[in-house]
Amino acid sequence: MKGDLKPPVETIEAVFDESPIVYLTMKYFVDDLTVSTYDECMNTEIHDKSHHDAYHIRLANYTPLIGGEKVFSVLEDALQGATKSIDYLCWGFQPSMYFKRTANALEFTDASQPKPEMIGTVLERIAARGVKIRILAWFQSTAQYAEPNLPGFPALNGEGIGLPIGYATLQQQEFDRTWHQRLNDGQMPNISLRTRGFSDAERHSIAAYLKTQSSDQGHIFARQFDMLTLFPTHHQKTVVIDYEAPEQAVGFIMGHNSTSQYWSAPPYSVQQYRAHTGRDGPIPYHDNSAMITGPLLYDLNHNFSQAWDKAAQGQPGHVESDLLQKRSHIKADHIPLASQAAIIQNGTAGRAYPVPAQICRTQPQHNVRNIETLYLQAVMQIGRVVYFENQYFRFAPLIATMKKNRIAYHEWGGDRPLYVFVVTNSTAPVEESQEKATANTFRMLAALGRDDTMPEIARTQEKEALEAQLKDDQRHHPEHIEADRARLKELETRVIQRKDFGPIKAVVCTLVCPDHGKHISIPETKAEQLAGIKARLQNVRKQTVRLDSYFLAQRRRTLSPDEKAQFAELNRQCAELHDQYDAVSELPNPPPELKSQPDGVPYKPIWTPVYVHSKTTILDDAVIIHGSANLNVRSMEVDSELNIVVPDYDAALSMRRDLWRIHAGEKGAVDDEAKAFSVWEKLIAKNKEQESYCLPPVASIIGFYDTQKTWETWD
Repeated sequence: MKGDLKPPVETIEAVFDESPIVYLTMKYFVDDLTVSTYDECMNTEIHDKSHHDAYHIRLANYTPLIGGEKVFSVLEDALQGATKSIDYLCWGFQPSMYFKRTANALEFTDASQPKPEMIGTVLERIAARGVKIRILAWFQSTAQYAEPNLPGFPALNGEGIGLPIGYATLQQQEFDRTWHQRLNDGQMPNISLRTRGFSDAERHSIAAYLKTQSSDQGHIFARQFDMLTLFPTHHQKTVVIDYEAPEQAVGFIMGHNSTSQYWSAPPYSVQQYRAHTGRDGPIPYHDNSAMITGPLLYDLNHNFSQAWDKAAQGQPGHVESDLLQKRSHIKADHIPLASQAAIIQNGTAGRAYPVPAQICRTQPQHNVRNIETLYLQAVMQIGRVVYFENQYFRFAPLIATMKKNRIAYHEWGGDRPLYVFVVTNSTAPVEESQEKATANTFRMLAALGRDDTMPEIARTQEKEALEAQLKDDQRHHPEHIEADRARLKELETRVIQRKDFGPIKAVVCTLVCPDHGKHISIPETKAEQLAGIKARLQNVRKQTVRLDSYFLAQRRRTLSPDEKAQFAELNRQCAELHDQYDAVSELPNPPPELKSQPDGVPYKPIWTPVYVHSKTTILDDAVIIHGSANLNVRSMEVDSELNIVVPDYDAALSMRRDLWRIHAGEKGAVDDEAKAFSVWEKLIAKNKEQESYCLPPVASIIGFYDTQKTWETWD
């Protein structure tokens, strides 16, 4: 009944057109609040409170960092400036990763120029200055076969071996092994590395929660339940630097993992580089992180220190287990908003936005799941547009809550549609875990009326429903049998249509490299590079033979100093070209170029995918949510995760524009949501046409389209 409902979006609808800043109420926070507006929060004195299940709203200088090139470069600069401590919380850590890389992957620079350094070397040098470095990573030996996250990690206490990363060079793999070995041998006295996992008791607790309290209770599949309870992970990714010196403290909230494949630079290219020169992973990865200064660092430190102390439990010998107590004298209001570190933010990192913000976590060991609370509250507040950019789009309660709220709004007379923009990965096997989760991806998309993006799953679901109806009619309504069979036969050839309905309009995309098939400044293929080096080598050899012939004709037995220098230079060039040839030979092959079959029919082009690793949501160009949490039950209720929520119009608008420029170009980065929706639909249609003619994409976004047929329930 309408009388039982309240108009959930009425307040937003009334104020947004007049003053966007009014929209920045604290409704998005999951805490009990003593402040209610942006200005009040900005002028409220911060007091320390005991930590309950939610951290409190605090002030921060917030700088979004888009793409691996930027975040890892800024992070290394911040690490190099450390004077007291570095607290590095991560899902995985690769000592041989290059955080900073040279600009051009395939040009051989002057050997006298210093190459970028592996992060293990950088940290060792920082530690030698007396800086205390703590690294806390998740490790489970059986999970290494899916994706190695701690390469080179030795066998300790029966934990197993951190397997090498497949695309890493042999030099990197050896460095990872020796780095960990030297660390364990005590040769890096100021660096401590701990791993963490889940105890049997914690797994049982997770299982009990999923059975009795999950937001998706009744829809968690048996195989999914097994995967969640057998393989929970610690997925939080933060860095806190110099917390003991509040005036210079700086932190990072990351989506990026600290392994090499997560280094990519937008606009994302098909080109694969060497480890120290550019993106060396098989395909580009898109992700977002942020740099933080100010009182919000209090909560980042609490989260790290709590986890660090817990990881000490059960370890032999005397190990540090009281970090939280050691730092208890530093309160949130001891950390200035305008610290020295803010200079970095306004320099190479980009603009720092002074904002109210909150840290939200999933931390099942402490019964904390307020990222889920945050999201389910946030989608109740959307006024006109929401942008989801997420590795996994699989948390059905989120769309169900958003849809229910929007329908209620329209029942109360609201007439503004909600525009939903989704950028995610297809369940096609870019990675194995993707193709194992068609069920929950389909539940999300079907709720948005986009069954057409997964037509075979939609057909299978409808077929099962019709077959059940036929079986029932055979028992109770034989007069309907012929009609049931006709519908089943018609379903075999029917095109699955999208089912947009008034309150919500959704566009669903995935990403490809926009430069595929286009001419770029470096050689287009590995074969062309090798051919070019061979040609130069042949030319040098010709010059050598010509000189040899000249000296033989002169019948001379000795050479002058100048002639010796000529021979030496030619020999040097020969050796250098041989080295270049060997180096290029070791490079992975680039994606295949467009070819033609003998009969002239072109092959279908292979557009290189950009893997979406981002976990970012932007609501009404007014609120940003991002961090480590994916949109699935695993991130909301099982794994440890950490996100930040930032209600700031300037920051949200700027970040959304920057992301849309990368994915959809200037045309697709417009502010009017209805116009943007139309532009995105046209770009998707144009790219579909481009693909059919074996032409390059006009933008990175392509329509999400998945032809998987099996109902997979792993996640």
